[in-house]
Amino acid sequence: MDNIRFVLVMAMLMISYMLWESWQIDYGPKPQAIISDKPIVGGDAGAVANADPAQPGAQQAASQAAAAQVAADKVIKVKTDVFALEIDTEGGTLRNLDLLQYPHEKENSAVTKAYALIGMDAPAKDLSPIRLFDSRPENLFLAQTGLVASQNSAAGPDHHAVFTAEQTAYEMVDGQEQISIPLSWTNQQGLKVTKTFTFKRGSYLVQVEQKVANQTANPWVGKQYDQLLRVEHSDKSNNNFIRTYSGGVVYTEKDKYKKVKYEDMADDTLNVVSQGGWSAFIQHYFAAAWIPPSDQENHFYTKALNDARYVIGSYSPDVSVPANGEAVLTSQLFVGPKIQPIMEAVAPGLELTVDYSWLTVVAKPIYWLLNQIYGYVENWGVAILGVTLCIKLLFFKLSKASFQSMAKMRK
Repeated sequence: MDNIRFVLVMAMLMISYMLWESWQIDYGPKPQAIISDKPIVGGDAGAVANADPAQPGAQQAASQAAAAQVAADKVIKVKTDVFALEIDTEGGTLRNLDLLQYPHEKENSAVTKAYALIGMDAPAKDLSPIRLFDSRPENLFLAQTGLVASQNSAAGPDHHAVFTAEQTAYEMVDGQEQISIPLSWTNQQGLKVTKTFTFKRGSYLVQVEQKVANQTANPWVGKQYDQLLRVEHSDKSNNNFIRTYSGGVVYTEKDKYKKVKYEDMADDTLNVVSQGGWSAFIQHYFAAAWIPPSDQENHFYTKALNDARYVIGSYSPDVSVPANGEAVLTSQLFVGPKIQPIMEAVAPGLELTVDYSWLTVVAKPIYWLLNQIYGYVENWGVAILGVTLCIKLLFFKLSKASFQSMAKMRK
């Protein structure tokens, strides 16, 4: 009897937690916006964290500096059905990304009608979308990519290199399933790189391709890197009752899912090689993760920079491109809500960013059942009632036997 009660109590607690989370998404207190007109932090703000991609050689640095004079604070605006974001032509950095389907607050028609019945206006709602990537220094969060050449190769474009673009704005229109944004860069030696971002309708996954055309007289050898840069994030939607993890995560073949806290990055740099894997910064409800190709060995790294800024990312093995040859380097960026079925389809272990801690064994099957029921009823309240009923039915025989045993004991 005690065991059954324990299981039922744990199940009810889990359902209550899910209900509370859903309520917080719709009606919970919104985080306070921090407004600033300060420029983006410069200098080493985007420095790649470890030796190889971290600090390009003198030749590369000089080339990038010369290119930067052409410059510009030129920004490409992109809008899809799920994103509104900017791509900086300096490095092709993704910034100021708004999740269009996730406002800070949702309108509730029932509440509005209730206020109308008593002759009052409902409190104003902040319907602006939640911003994940952000270029403001105090909320800094950027997705960066680049190439780093080996010592004897022509310089490649890192995330400070200035690219050119065909357009300054792209928008996904009705009937269009995807849009691609190409950025081009060429150095004086004849190395040409085309960096292309592809966004698909309804998808929170961004495809990134870097095409290297080596028009120099010598082979080009270098590596691709992808990284996330952000300041330490403190989730204001957390309260004293439940604390959700906010920080770095690395998933590798050996260690699987591993949290890398901000203080861990400050104490020591991560340096791990793994087949496949991914690296991410996660927070309550949302995540951003770089996913390099699963068929290659990837080097994962972290680093703490000045002003409480942190980098997490990975770089590829060296790639050799013969003279007058070409090579294509790819990666994927997931940025959006932590919806388990979607994340499971993106990369192994990515769904683990939805952290139930020690309740995972119980929570995952309950969450799966909740989603199955919701798929039919399309109402979370009814779905939760359905889960409760299923749990009751599951333990009905045991409960019945326990009650009968207690009845006999009373006699």
